[in-house]
Amino acid sequence: MAAFLFFLSVALVVTNREDIQYTLFVDHKMRANLAAEGMLDYSLDIMRNNSDWEGRLANWRPNFASGAQGSVQARFWSTTPMPNNLSRYSVPKLSGGLAAIELVATASSGPFRSERHMLLEEFRFADSVPTQGGKPHLFALTGNNLQVLTPSFNWEAVGNAPFTPIPGTLSAGGESLHFLAAEQGTKPPEIKDFSKIKVGEIFVPGPNLTGTSVQIPVGHGGSVLVLKGSKFEWEALPDPGDQLGSIVQPSIIPENDSSGATGWDKLTLDWDIVAKSPSELTVDYSYFNGPRINWYSLTGTRAEVINGNYICHGIHYFYSGFRFKNTPTSDGNVESKGKDNTLFHEPCVLKYNLAEKKWAILIDFLKVGDPLEEPTIISGTRPDPNSLLVMPGPRVFCKQACAADNVWYEVQKEQLQLSALPKRTPLFALGEEILYCDPRHPNPLSQPLTALNRHDIAPYFPEFLPVLNQSAQYDPKIDLTGEQEPPIHLHWSVQENTLTGYSKDLFCIVKLVSAINPPGGGPPTTTEVSTLAHFDGKRWQLLPAGLALLLPDKSSFRRELMLNYGGGLGPAVTATKLVLGGYPSEKPLLRRYVPVARWGSG
Repeated sequence: MAAFLFFLSVALVVTNREDIQYTLFVDHKMRANLAAEGMLDYSLDIMRNNSDWEGRLANWRPNFASGAQGSVQARFWSTTPMPNNLSRYSVPKLSGGLAAIELVATASSGPFRSERHMLLEEFRFADSVPTQGGKPHLFALTGNNLQVLTPSFNWEAVGNAPFTPIPGTLSAGGESLHFLAAEQGTKPPEIKDFSKIKVGEIFVPGPNLTGTSVQIPVGHGGSVLVLKGSKFEWEALPDPGDQLGSIVQPSIIPENDSSGATGWDKLTLDWDIVAKSPSELTVDYSYFNGPRINWYSLTGTRAEVINGNYICHGIHYFYSGFRFKNTPTSDGNVESKGKDNTLFHEPCVLKYNLAEKKWAILIDFLKVGDPLEEPTIISGTRPDPNSLLVMPGPRVFCKQACAADNVWYEVQKEQLQLSALPKRTPLFALGEEILYCDPRHPNPLSQPLTALNRHDIAPYFPEFLPVLNQSAQYDPKIDLTGEQEPPIHLHWSVQENTLTGYSKDLFCIVKLVSAINPPGGGPPTTTEVSTLAHFDGKRWQLLPAGLALLLPDKSSFRRELMLNYGGGLGPAVTATKLVLGGYPSEKPLLRRYVPVARWGSG
């Protein structure tokens, strides 16, 4: 019995030691697994909030309170094919590979080692803008509400504009945001001219300067959005009338005016003093001129910023005042004959230099030389103020006024020259490339879809997402799960009026129609979602979280995204106008990372 109890006690001791070892092993395994999982999540947070996350992760060797130790490595997948088990996830294509990063977190505790992997999509934000000394800012206009996507990938409200913008004049060209507002320009000078009094077959000027019924209309006013520190503020642009206009006052300075005042409201004309008879002229000239006003106003519904210039349509006005001439008659009296006042107006194209804050003329169909002579009106095709396209140079294009065709003309110094641009409207210039939209063919859906003529988004994503379980049967009464989900067909449409960009970066709103075809036939079940899309010259990206966020809510392709992303589509999905600008900013230029898949070993 003593021997039996001895061996039993030995067995119990051995068993307890094994139990203790197993408990310690499980404990080490748990510590390592938790450390690896935690490092993945913490690394993702570092990547989303630090522009130089590579350096931080490379030197990061955390020591956990549990005693576990670990490290994180980032592997770039730009040339690595996607494993079959991950092929159902959409990661943007890049030169036959993927624009993705695999995070590998390794943790150890005691004898146990754990490894966890996370596949991330990387979203870059307008890489071409920082080369100009600024950081990208994407503006979205919805109604009168203007918001901005900052370099840190956060949407922020912009203070209300002083006036309602004309949407087609909102432009930044990678620089500061500009727009025009209707009838908010400088009020042109009030015209006071000599009135005409007819006496028999002749006419004479009235006794003083009075207001006329001819007035120069008020043009558009310009505004620019400036960033001061971290706050946006609106400032008014100089008016081209103030900078390019000129005023010639009436040439009569009455000798009996002892006040010395020369203001128009002070000028009077005493006909008896000016010319009682040819031998009694008290003023040594025979021509008398009313005011001559040279003025420029902004007009139209299109304006664009490019290469540091804001290109705008305008109207050149020239007011030729009432003129009369004194001539002697045979009876010794004075006869006055003259010309009625005239308001000339012809179109022009102006440019505003953002750095110098000065207006200049690109083309002007009304030439004013000597302000006391009649102006010259240039013949030829007139520009349509509701069309504009600018390319680097700048090269400026527009359509012909009142023309029903889509023929484009290039603005030269003295005329509009027929161009070789596509006879389409609207056109959009991305650097030297011309973009426009066509109906998408083939299109199995009943609704219209549009495609870009170049760099279209559809080829960058799969045409359909495959069945996750080939034996699954479609049943609309059953919630779609990973085992029951049928194939999802993807159909893209580009919202043409939202195209904006600079250099090689292009932004627009795209709509994805996800269609599920019932096996028994009939119309497909569709889900429509719009989102912001970015083309960086190589690939398309869907902001803020890739393709998964656009898929039907019950799609299993959203699973990983729902586990590790708290954002939404943002205000850009309802925008009527997008504008890409650039501003010096203290905010870091971040890249955006969204989980695609997660797996591990150990």
